[in-house]
Amino acid sequence: MNVIRFTALALLAFANLALGEVEDCGSEEGSLDAVEISDCNLDTMKACPLKRGGEVVMKMKFTTKKPETNITTVVHGILGLIKVKFNLPDGDNACLTSGLECPLEENKQYTYSASLPVLNKYPRLSVKVQWELKDSANKNIVCVKIPAKIV
Repeated sequence: MNVIRFTALALLAFANLALGEVEDCGSEEGSLDAVEISDCNLDTMKACPLKRGGEVVMKMKFTTKKPETNITTVVHGILGLIKVKFNLPDGDNACLTSGLECPLEENKQYTYSASLPVLNKYPRLSVKVQWELKDSANKNIVCVKIPAKIV
């Protein structure tokens, strides 16, 4: 009986890990409402495919908790304990490059959109992409981790 119970629990645990999941990684000054990644459906995929030589478009809907005037974008690739910063081609000022119209108002929903080139020199591997929007005090407005695989 214990073997059957263990097998059932192991299968349930595996099923929960089988598909990818977007993780809120510390949204403080806002709340994450939705995330869309081009060519990715985490309801049916374990990780978002990032095609080398291509570009990924990320859209994030969020609601602010307070007014914000300066918003900075920070993107990292996380592999185990190693964090590698990705530089966005249009810079890190989200007010100028992402469709946001600053200043942002309190308790209002906004859609942030940005693209990230996937360079041919990137190795083929699984990685978590951490995408943050930070306020002028360097606090996260929103922070999201996305499972991805460079292919």
